[in-house]
Amino acid sequence: MPEFPNFLLFLAAALLIAVTPGPGIFYVAARTLAGGRAEGLASSFGTGVGGLVHVVAGAVGISAL
Repeated sequence: MPEFPNFLLFLAAALLIAVTPGPGIFYVAARTLAGGRAEGLASSFGTGVGGLVHVVAGAVGISAL
C-alpha cells in the first residue's frame, strides 16, 4: 500500500491530467469557430466514433499488431 502523501500526489496529478483538454477538444473548437455549429457537431461525432473504434480495436487485440 502506498504511503498517504504519495497517494495524494498521485490523485492530484491524475486530476490535472483528467481535466486538461486534449487535441480532440481543440480540433472540435477550431472547427466550430471556423465553420459553425453543424461543422462542430460533425467534428465531435467524428472524434467520438474514432475513439470508439480505437477502444474496440484494443479490446479485441488488433492494436497489438
